[in-house]
Amino acid sequence: PYWGPAQLAGISLEAGELSIFISASYICYNSSNTTETSGESWFCNMAAPFMFSPTQNVFTVIGCNTLAFLNGGLDASYRTGCISTCDSMDAAAQDGDDCTGLGCCQTPILKNLGAILVDWNDTNFNTPVDNPAWNYIPCSYAFVAQKDWYQFRRQDLIRNGTESFLTRGGERMPVVLDWAISSNGSCGEAGIAPACVSAHSYCVNPYKGMGICAIAPRGTWAIHTSWTDAQH
Repeated sequence: PYWGPAQLAGISLEAGELSIFISASYICYNSSNTTETSGESWFCNMAAPFMFSPTQNVFTVIGCNTLAFLNGGLDASYRTGCISTCDSMDAAAQDGDDCTGLGCCQTPILKNLGAILVDWNDTNFNTPVDNPAWNYIPCSYAFVAQKDWYQFRRQDLIRNGTESFLTRGGERMPVVLDWAISSNGSCGEAGIAPACVSAHSYCVNPYKGMGICAIAPRGTWAIHTSWTDAQH
């Protein structure tokens, strides 16, 4: 199934999460300051009430001499970035290493982001800056994807003809969205929301400030703790 142009990967009613597949933003150089292929500005705007999960996703950058920015919010008021450097392929991290800046960088994302934009270290979002790594690592990639989905491999820095990180999975990456079904923004008094019409549902307020309908009836579950000893 598809939700607009995005293919659905899964739906969790219990967690209030929706997973979709997206592709990475990328830029490939054919000289120190010219690009041959580019998907520079990657924009994704989720229709309300979907938002990128800050607990389930992470912003990842792959490349050498690479700086990518993540802009968020409908008013683009949020901006962060990630830097990845390596003087050569031998200087990059080893396969399976954490993405701490040697060929790969990762950083958390802010909560309550319904729209994000990925762009690169250029001055006007169109003209690429000088990239001295172009002759040994020509391409860089940036994306928001589910935590633990990506594990660094040096192979991802290499482009061999048409084979690259994109063809090895970068065009189909899972992203987790938080969602809610309440239309009034939050739960009303006594945990009631208009959208929670079932007798077996009730409303709770998660961190994102929207009411979400839990699918267990109130009062059904209880935990009882009791103590005893050998004589009683």
